[in-house]
Amino acid sequence: MFYATLATACAALTGLLFVALTLNADILRRAENAHLLDMARQAFSEFILVLMVALVFLVPHQTPVGLGIALIALSSFYALATVRYIRKVQNRSRRAKAGRVFTRGAVLSIVGCVGVLVVGIAVLLHWLFAFYLLVFMLAAAMAGASRYAWFLLTQRGDGAPGAR
Repeated sequence: MFYATLATACAALTGLLFVALTLNADILRRAENAHLLDMARQAFSEFILVLMVALVFLVPHQTPVGLGIALIALSSFYALATVRYIRKVQNRSRRAKAGRVFTRGAVLSIVGCVGVLVVGIAVLLHWLFAFYLLVFMLAAAMAGASRYAWFLLTQRGDGAPGAR
């Protein structure tokens, strides 16, 4: 039941992210706001990671080996994407506020990713207590994605943070 609820929450939050992007489409199209598009991509990938982990747990008759390999593969792919986005944002944009928001969110993302990787390895070693740790790791990934989504939603028309 937990993973079905988690998958549903990810789907809902992804929908809200699309609303935020739609409301700020004019801002995202500007060259000086390319970092915002990077944040949107990162938030989307984090929601998809959590959704994929939830779906892996919803597969009937899943074996520990299949579960462990799936968690390791998902977290490894996601870790590479996160590092890529961090480098991209740091190289392209030196705007202090945007860089800080992205970096703080990226720390939560990396914590979630490393946690999913560790849980995947622990499952392969039959350390089943690791499932309890996974809840915190998925929460960290959701927090990072939600932080990006909130930042995007609260952008003013001039690209600066603030209420609409």
